Amino acid sequence: MLRRLDEAGRRTWATYVKDILYEHGYGHAWLAQDVGSRFDFITNYINKVNDGATPNVYSQVENSLKADHCKHFKTQLDVHLQSV
Repeated sequence: MLRRLDEAGRRTWATYVKDILYEHGYGHAWLAQDVGSRFDFITNYINKVNDGATPNVYSQVENSLKADHCKHFKTQLDVHLQSV
């Protein structure tokens, strides 16, 4: 039902899921409405999203006035870093 609403132009939470899948190169999963092995899909998806997010986080830290002092002392990105 939500897919048909999306196809009719209505935005639902499923539309946001579709947009996220397409944004990260997994539009085929939306079209097929299947991902094969769920475990493999989720593992690959999370790895791909994390790989793409890391340069963005480095860029945010580099351009942040708040992090200006700290970035000279901390040379590695901590996996628990949420935002700057």
